[in-house]
Amino acid sequence: MFEKVAPKNAPSWFKDAVETPCRQEGFVECDDDVQLHYLHWPCNGAVQDANKKEEEEEEEEGESLKKRKQIGKAQPLIFIHGNGAHAFWYAFIAPFFNDDYDVYALTFSGCGDSSSRSSVKNDGVGAYSTSVYSGEIMHFCKQLGLFSREKKPLIVSHSFGSITSYHLALQHAESFAGIVFSDVNITDRPEATVRASREAFFREARKSRMYARRDSWNSYILSTTLPKNRIVFAPVQTVNKDYVVEYIANTTAKSVGHDTWHWKGDCDRSRKLEFAGDETPILNVDSLRALREQVPVAWIYGENSAFQRDVPACKVALKQIIPRLIPCIGIPNAQHHLFLDEPLAFVSAVRAVLTGWNLNSRL
Repeated sequence: MFEKVAPKNAPSWFKDAVETPCRQEGFVECDDDVQLHYLHWPCNGAVQDANKKEEEEEEEEGESLKKRKQIGKAQPLIFIHGNGAHAFWYAFIAPFFNDDYDVYALTFSGCGDSSSRSSVKNDGVGAYSTSVYSGEIMHFCKQLGLFSREKKPLIVSHSFGSITSYHLALQHAESFAGIVFSDVNITDRPEATVRASREAFFREARKSRMYARRDSWNSYILSTTLPKNRIVFAPVQTVNKDYVVEYIANTTAKSVGHDTWHWKGDCDRSRKLEFAGDETPILNVDSLRALREQVPVAWIYGENSAFQRDVPACKVALKQIIPRLIPCIGIPNAQHHLFLDEPLAFVSAVRAVLTGWNLNSRL
């Protein structure tokens, strides 16, 4: 019912990206039988380089073995999505990088096409957390042999995915070549102050209807209600590129019968998500200053993001402090969901960061 193709009104660059024939899909199974969905764009450059260097040797090998060897030479680049999103959010971003990298986009459990986690504690709260999701990233890399490559994996993350990636870096910084954070809240306030504020926010938030127990998604009739007309981004914002909204909505919807659909993922995920506990790290200027000594990090943000507009401490940090510490790029005309608002500008910003890191590694 919902084809994973570009909307008819999408520009040619968008169609070429989401409909590229090289894109692959797969699943990685966790120890607890959870299936993690991912997308993969094999590296074109690695294949070309290997063909040049090992032409004679590869004449004696099977095609599948040759391809695995070729791709295995490329540095992995992994895109990590934000809260409630999924791998297809990067379907029109990731293909811009597979000339130089072996590119992946992972979907966390409870989101998109990945399977859900059962209730594990506190009546289900805690089934999902930054600890759980950082473990999923590590498991994904190990299962696909990404830590065995000649170069360590790179991560590009967004929003809640950036907090998860930060959690990951605190424990496994030595396993990664660099991490790009994008549009996530940061402050120069002390950790204890930030934690108390966040816990107070989530105590109130959990009283809202969004955090009520759900047994199933609402179903909709396709002939009267299209996914693009039901999708709501959080924090709430408009995305002025209709073809982006339609594509994201269609890849988030699931057919459940003739002319009927509902959203993918765990319908009860918001209630199960533990975000305010002690295990969730606080990303502030002091912690970022310490992290940059362990692994290269960079920051990309939307200049019209809610964090810029509504959180003065974040605005001060991004404008006055962080640019002195690490690469920090603001994208004009972009809100929190910056690569939906300005996808090509986001691509250019990430390319600039990765190019800078490559140059530094050669000096």
